[in-house]
Amino acid sequence: MGKPAINDAEKEQPIPWSAEAKVLCWLAERFPKINWRLMRHVAATAENIANSLSASSSAWTWPILDSLGQCQGVLHGSSNSATATLTNYDQSIVERAIFLWGDLLRIEHERNYASERAARAEELALVDALTGLPNRRAWEQALAREEQRCRRANHPAAIICMDLDRLKEQNDSAGHAAGDELLQKAADCLRRAIRPHDLAARLGGDEFGILLVECAGECMPTIIERLRAALAAADVSATLGWAARANGNDLHEAWRAADQALITAK
Repeated sequence: MGKPAINDAEKEQPIPWSAEAKVLCWLAERFPKINWRLMRHVAATAENIANSLSASSSAWTWPILDSLGQCQGVLHGSSNSATATLTNYDQSIVERAIFLWGDLLRIEHERNYASERAARAEELALVDALTGLPNRRAWEQALAREEQRCRRANHPAAIICMDLDRLKEQNDSAGHAAGDELLQKAADCLRRAIRPHDLAARLGGDEFGILLVECAGECMPTIIERLRAALAAADVSATLGWAARANGNDLHEAWRAADQALITAK
């Protein structure tokens, strides 16, 4: 399997592999008069070597191949002395070190790649695929985090529950593609209507939730009217219910209260 493509931004990043420092230090101790460098990007090696050498220098270069034959980089050694040499014994030591190094680098690379894939999968598991909003799992995690913050700092918070009014009719009359378009339109409207530090999520079906951080109950009527106006301007018909976190109840209780207010409003 080929290595993933590396963009220009990644080329400027320090190499994260722990094997690099260990092997370079070992080589520096074994050959104290030679400066060893790892060049991760093979294409740039010739230019880098040419720029670093003077007419009175000696240089050696080896590809770093792992046991699968994949090139993990290039090892370059140079000396300011034009008479510096590596014996056959020296060459064999370096080549054995490179063979082991290649496998270490490949293992580290695969581990980092697997970790990045796992992190990406975890991120996708928290996103609603249709709307791009956080999903119910992400919503519940956010409520738990914000509840802890509210308890520590005594911050207010509030929750809005929202149901689309005509999603089923839209699906039945115009097809599910039209219903999906309505859900996406509602999600875009919520993104534009909330503050950057608030959270809008799709909780399932036609149900959405909005977490308003550091927002007291007395502010909610104004916020609700502004949200209704934004939805109307986008031609999205929805029913809203809200509740604020208060002394004696937490955000999950406020969520249940907001949901009950939504049911009553319907």
